Amino acid sequence: MSSIRKLVAVSVAGFISLIRFVRYLLLLPFTPLLAIIGKSIVKHFWDIEINGRNPTDVVIKDRRTYAWVMAYGELGLGETFVKGLWEVRSDLRGMVEKVTHAKKAALSLKIYKWTPHYWEARLENYSLGVLTTTSYFVAQLVANLRRSKYMFVSSGVLPPREGRRPGGQARCGCDDTVLFSVGPQRPAPCRTSPSGPPPWHRHRHGRGSAAVDLGLTDLPPETVRGIQSAWERPILDDTLSKLSDLAVIPEDTARLRSLRDKYAGVWLNALPSPQLGTLLPNETFRVAIALRLGCDICEPHKCPCGAQVTSRGYHGLSCRRSKGRWSRHEAANDVIARALRSAEVPCIREPAGCSTTDGKRPDGLTLVPWSRGRFIVWDFTCADTFAPSYLPDTVRHQGAAASKAEDRKKKRYAFLMDRYIFVPVAMETTGVWGQEGLAFILQVGQRIAATTGQPYAVNFLRQRVSLAAQRGNVASILGTLPPGKELEEYYGLFLDHNLVYSTGHYITGNETAEQAQIQKFSLIAKELDVTAGMKVLDIGCGFGSLAKYMADNCGADVVAFTNSVGMGEEARNRCKGSNVKIQVCDWRDIQGKYDRISSIKMIEHVGGNNWTEFFKKLDSLLNEGGKVFLQSNTADAQIPQVFDFMNRYVFGAFHTPQLKQIVAHSDCLELKKVLNCRTHAIRFSTSMVEKVEENYDKMVELVGIQVARSIFLTFCFMQCFQILGNFSVHRIIFVKKEKTGVEICNSNNAIRGNSCTDPLLEKDKSLSINV
Repeated sequence: MSSIRKLVAVSVAGFISLIRFVRYLLLLPFTPLLAIIGKSIVKHFWDIEINGRNPTDVVIKDRRTYAWVMAYGELGLGETFVKGLWEVRSDLRGMVEKVTHAKKAALSLKIYKWTPHYWEARLENYSLGVLTTTSYFVAQLVANLRRSKYMFVSSGVLPPREGRRPGGQARCGCDDTVLFSVGPQRPAPCRTSPSGPPPWHRHRHGRGSAAVDLGLTDLPPETVRGIQSAWERPILDDTLSKLSDLAVIPEDTARLRSLRDKYAGVWLNALPSPQLGTLLPNETFRVAIALRLGCDICEPHKCPCGAQVTSRGYHGLSCRRSKGRWSRHEAANDVIARALRSAEVPCIREPAGCSTTDGKRPDGLTLVPWSRGRFIVWDFTCADTFAPSYLPDTVRHQGAAASKAEDRKKKRYAFLMDRYIFVPVAMETTGVWGQEGLAFILQVGQRIAATTGQPYAVNFLRQRVSLAAQRGNVASILGTLPPGKELEEYYGLFLDHNLVYSTGHYITGNETAEQAQIQKFSLIAKELDVTAGMKVLDIGCGFGSLAKYMADNCGADVVAFTNSVGMGEEARNRCKGSNVKIQVCDWRDIQGKYDRISSIKMIEHVGGNNWTEFFKKLDSLLNEGGKVFLQSNTADAQIPQVFDFMNRYVFGAFHTPQLKQIVAHSDCLELKKVLNCRTHAIRFSTSMVEKVEENYDKMVELVGIQVARSIFLTFCFMQCFQILGNFSVHRIIFVKKEKTGVEICNSNNAIRGNSCTDPLLEKDKSLSINV
């Protein structure tokens, strides 16, 4: 029976082979033609167009070629060929991404260049090959940096822990590795080989020629030739001495001293993965590498704070308007909190009630005991190595800024040390860790390893925090750059002349978008009872149009805040000559007392976890008898969380509240009036959709097709949900006094409390708009 099965199997295999052979003979005369078609397909169909946001997009430019490929597959002559093309396309996508993304390209070159090479000729050809062109390929081409003298000296011989850039020359590392590895085994090949030591062994050890090539004047003693550090330490010391001689400014001395820290460059060892959040964008990678190598980052310019910024960009790291400070702080604390939870240690962020005197709150607190029955409290900070206050110390001592930051945190939270274990987690902008914070991270990583069985948890945790610090550095430096004209030009494509991107106020329903915005300003001033001489605060001022209106038309003394450097600069230009002061900072940093406060669409970007804190901040800023005007998009409780789209492509940390959530979180203020402006919102979003459609081609040229498409879809979503009644806009007035009554005016004219009417709602209760 088994022989019959074998015979059948052999017969079937032979028959299949015969069919394939006959098919090959039939297609053989057409091979040149198929080759021409294949080249045409590769030329046209696989034409790759690299987009700045998504470098893996493959664009089909020739529809006829596409039809040819599909027809070719339908004939059954080339299923394998067509299938192979799709597989090649997948490979091309991965190749394009790896080559065009700076962090991935640097990692690939690093792995390739540190592959062992045992022959001198091959090593020389490799180091000077076409791929690398020069020893500065990564820094100059991949990272887009200008060559510097520090890069020249350190590129070939320094290991990463001594400040070498990623992808540096491999010659020294390979040579001294081979030297120390064959040292103890030298007698063995001499005894076993009939012709004596092999050629490579004689070359490496013949009269110390290899050691002389490496720069060693004396060979290490025989007893330590099996230790790699004995060969490389003299070379490293000589190179570091040359670098110290080249450091003519204190910043370079502090940088070189800091980079010798063991963990200063751990972020370079993180595998670039977008799914894990360890992939740095090209511009972020460029600036981070430039900070490490001491290269120029930008042209000298003036910071929005008024200070002069050099080409190194160090001012942004310590600027009082630092744009990356809060993002770095939040990201680092988020990593620590998630790491503790991974170690099965529940914790909370910014616990209230730790101090009964001044309200100080550390960054985090564990909810279960950490050690000896005591809970642990941590507070993160990142000190600037190059700050004028730290530079005299960082020039002389490695980690001096981090050490000072730790001492400062201990003094600030000294009142907690009797009840808790307080740990200051301090870092420097160059990546140096404070000793106490580093020990804490080690303990957390070890607990994660014990819980999950992941042996590299400590390294991963260090890399995550280090990456958060680098991202904050980049945001701080790039935040000092002056905004370009593209900002106003971009918003002008879908907004009115005042550049207001919130719902206006329509009285007759026939107003233009610009007229509706002016009427909204008038409504806000009327509801707040703004009079001359009042101190008015506008939180989230955008381009400053509302602040300018209240200053010019009501005679108020207006202070407006925004967290956007570009919008702040544009708002200052627009408010010149008006009694308006524009400041750029986070809403938590606002100080002073005010008679009136306005906030348009700001609460949506505060985040649901911070709404209570936001309203408490408003209450602390408000004088007795003061009023608050709040306008916000609101969502129905039944609406799905489709606004993740806006979070990802339009706004960051965008969270549309429900009206009841706003009321629930605003207990510290007294609610006076609520206006439902859904009809106004429909008209506003409709005008935006029409304007985007009108200027869509210009928007694509200015910001790209992805951004233009995202903006268009955003307004379409808003218009659709507003018409369906799931999405609306509410205007809410709060007062700092006893509650006297609540007025609610909605599209159904259900009035509660005192009388409140909306002329537009009475005139046009139902709108028919094609979506």
